[in-house]
Amino acid sequence: MYKVMLADDENLILQGLENIIEWEELGLEIVSKASNGQEAIDKISNEKNISIALLDVMLPDMSMPQVTGLELLKELKKINSYVKFIILSGYDDFSYAKKAIELGVENYILKPIDEEELEKTLKNTINKIKQEKEENK
Repeated sequence: MYKVMLADDENLILQGLENIIEWEELGLEIVSKASNGQEAIDKISNEKNISIALLDVMLPDMSMPQVTGLELLKELKKINSYVKFIILSGYDDFSYAKKAIELGVENYILKPIDEEELEKTLKNTINKIKQEKEENK
């Protein structure tokens, strides 16, 4: 089982993400949830076994309100470079999405979330993780 973190400031989105995907069927287990940037940093720092993080790129952070979602993403990647990030966003600015992709995210999915696109992205991400593990053997 690959471990997953969900990070979104909207509790309804977190609950929806839990319910729209058959996580176990994909070989995934949700091990943590974060509702702000600092929580996401703490979870990635403390739970080194997280393989995939679904991250709202506009995730607020009360302690660092000036930090953008992309800056948070850079920080999370510094903490654990092995985590694969999937961005969830209501922000459809192409330049923002392009910057996120340049940072190596697996996909930039717009809200409302398309279940099929998310599931396809999760499957592709799992395959990428498996391939990287094979190459590192």
